[in-house]
This record gives sequence, structure tokens and C-alpha cells, in this order.
Amino acid sequence: MARNQKVVTVSVNQVNARLVKEDGFLEKAILLLFSRQVQVDEQVIARTVHKNDIGFNKSNAKKGTELAQALLKWQDAEKEGAHPWSSADRSRARSIAFTHAVQVSRLLDEHANK
Repeated sequence: MARNQKVVTVSVNQVNARLVKEDGFLEKAILLLFSRQVQVDEQVIARTVHKNDIGFNKSNAKKGTELAQALLKWQDAEKEGAHPWSSADRSRARSIAFTHAVQVSRLLDEHANK
């Protein structure tokens, strides 16, 4: 194997299967995408400014940011109280994560190959 070639550890099909079955994986996917938004501006204004195929796309930036921020706030409070996502929120989060499954797969691979 070439020195710079990365090993693919999580396929897009595996990502999609886990998004359906594992709520914790869904949360991780949303937080991974949120972490890739350009920190200074895109996370603050909750929309996509840079067309860089990183983080949420334009149509998912606002809701994806809201979902991620609610989840982070809940985690910071040591998961006190009910989960911040309604069933509709969870459904929307899955839709967003499915849209970005290729990117989630790539991000997981990058993390695994560090």
C-alpha cells in the first residue's frame, strides 16, 4: 500500500446503517459535521458561507447547527433532563446525516487514520 494511501474503515453503507440503528452514532455524526463548519462565522450565524463541501450544506446549516448546539448544551449539563431532540428533531437529524453520509464516512476515516 502506498505511504499516503488511507485505509477506508467505515463505508457509506455502514454509516447509513448505523444512522438508522444507533442514536449515539447519529449524535456523533451531527457533532462531527458541526465541528467542520468554519468556526468563526458559520457556527455563529448558523448558515453556510463557504462552498467547501465541509460541514453542513446550505439547506441544512441552520437546523444542523441548532441540533448540534442543543446537543452540546445538554452534554455540558451532564445530560440532565430529557434529551433535547424531539422525535421530529431526530428524524431531521437523520435526514441531514444521510445527506452528508459520504462526508461522515470520510471524517470517521480521517479520525481512524490519525
